[in-house]
Amino acid sequence: MSRWAGATDGKTTVLVDTHITTDLRIEAAARELVHCINTMRKKQGLSLSDRVVFKLFKAPLLYKAAVLAHKDMICRETLADEIQVDVDGRECETIGLMFDKAEAHE
Repeated sequence: MSRWAGATDGKTTVLVDTHITTDLRIEAAARELVHCINTMRKKQGLSLSDRVVFKLFKAPLLYKAAVLAHKDMICRETLADEIQVDVDGRECETIGLMFDKAEAHE
């Protein structure tokens, strides 16, 4: 299987490298966490201004790596004041997330 995909239109040809690196996998996992966290926020009825603290537990190592590498982006996109990661070294196939509303900052 080729790692290049391409298309041609007239005199223009575009090639895309389709190889997925470890960094891309970690970034994708971070974006998936953002989606999961924001879905949880919506289901809990939180407003757009509510700040939260999340704990990631019982997660595949990929998601733990995603939090460690992209914590600032995840916090910014989910209005999380903090994300705690259970880094006990155990890996499992599901993601555990829990959250508390953060204390209001004066």
